[in-house]
Amino acid sequence: MYCSYQIKEYLDKILASFYVPEIELDFGNFNNSKSLKNEILSLNHTIEFPNDSLTFNIFVDENSFKNIIQTEINSEFHRISEQIKNIDFLIKSKAQAAWILVTVYYACFFMANLINRLLGRASINFSTTQLKSIFLNDTSPPLTKKLQENLRNLNEGSNHNYTCIIERSQQHNFLKIRLIPGGDKPHQAVWSNLFCNLNILDKKIENTEIKILKNIVNISEQKFPLPSKLRNDWNYSDQKYFSRLGTETAKDFLHLIQNPNALNSWILKESNSRNLTLKSTQEENRICSLAYVYCVLKEVFEKIVTRPSLPKNHRHLPNRLKNKKKKKRGY
Repeated sequence: MYCSYQIKEYLDKILASFYVPEIELDFGNFNNSKSLKNEILSLNHTIEFPNDSLTFNIFVDENSFKNIIQTEINSEFHRISEQIKNIDFLIKSKAQAAWILVTVYYACFFMANLINRLLGRASINFSTTQLKSIFLNDTSPPLTKKLQENLRNLNEGSNHNYTCIIERSQQHNFLKIRLIPGGDKPHQAVWSNLFCNLNILDKKIENTEIKILKNIVNISEQKFPLPSKLRNDWNYSDQKYFSRLGTETAKDFLHLIQNPNALNSWILKESNSRNLTLKSTQEENRICSLAYVYCVLKEVFEKIVTRPSLPKNHRHLPNRLKNKKKKKRGY
């Protein structure tokens, strides 16, 4: 799909702006301590507190950031690849449709989360203990009285959602990681972040597929239910989908998962050519939007792990992706 190609091209430009266009991937050997969250908690980098609202900024040198990106891709590769294999197995074994839909959702969640992080926007959850370790560390800047009060008011045992925004720093060869409190819960934040990233891309490139994907993950104007709502409806809210009804309802959904080329006709059928507003009236069509998200993100993911900078020694890459890399040079 052309949409996945444009997202991948945009992703490469973002990484290049962070001065990490060449990333060596070794899927059999990675150090999880270099993940984005663990690197923040390492307290090995310069930190600043720009206000009293528990916002903080971390300044990371380019080499450290390159290690973060390597770790994020390497560590997520196995989880996403296994999830995709589970989907294929469930479909081949004719498993109950609701289980397949929920498994597809989590594959989408993991892929969207990785893509968001590579595009410089993510959601991170900190415990109260972790936040205090950041703000009260001996190497941290002095705290204002208001900031000290805000820290004291944090409930022990609570978790705190943060929006993480990565950008170039004014300091040469450094990146600035802004961490802003009050982000959405993880299964809403991932779609909110993806919408923000797609919105930027949509302004740069006129593309119908990108507009449709943006409509599907738009939290404020839900022309289709969010992928996370579909997960909730089919996994928690209504047990009827674990019956024959669910199997019948999901026929088109399963067909699209197995035949991504059929999505083009689904897009033409379900979209309004004037304003690209998808019409969600029947459950059959509503869940097909999740199939669309899955197929697009899966193509982006496969383009990420088969990018030209991948080293020759990639024995841990599945044969399916190795073959695709040989066939599609330059995407």
